[in-house]
Amino acid sequence: MASQIEICNLALTELGQPHITALGSGEAGRFFAANYENILLAALRSHVWGFAKARAALPALTTTPPFQYAYEYALPEGYLRAIQVGDYSPGLSRTDYRDNEKELFAIEQGKILTDMPAPLNLLYIKRVPEGMFDPIFVVAFACQLASSGCYRITNSNSKQDRVDQKLKETMDTARNIGAVEIPSKKLPDDEWVMSRL
Repeated sequence: MASQIEICNLALTELGQPHITALGSGEAGRFFAANYENILLAALRSHVWGFAKARAALPALTTTPPFQYAYEYALPEGYLRAIQVGDYSPGLSRTDYRDNEKELFAIEQGKILTDMPAPLNLLYIKRVPEGMFDPIFVVAFACQLASSGCYRITNSNSKQDRVDQKLKETMDTARNIGAVEIPSKKLPDDEWVMSRL
């Protein structure tokens, strides 16, 4: 599995630049030292990557929200994005339309606010070590680093279009592979379907 330096060097290969041995050395090393983590977190949040999924059963905090919700839960270490909170998966579904204006949960200031009692089951994306990255994500993320640092590292606009096209292709491939590995979910029957039975 790839290390942080190996991923940065893969990005430099895309840019036709010499490799680095440490973050912070040279213009490229300084760029990666300053930007690597933020670009990585954005890439991890951008999709439901199977290698970055985690599960937790959260205990309720002793404090409660001042209004609207009955419980609050601390987000787990490394949390980046919710996939499922309790039995609810955020996203559009015909069965999600409700008469009341209150949402099932809210994520605010590092906490999940909800009326769901403890323990609260949470499926989420988290920051995982580079050694756990899927190989196709390594390539896609290296292209994202290359795209983000292209002008600063190469002082060339001409390479930007090529790197951006490769980024789009590798991210699409990575997302498609991830989508194929996830079994399809059965949609729940709504009232219209049930009335026809």
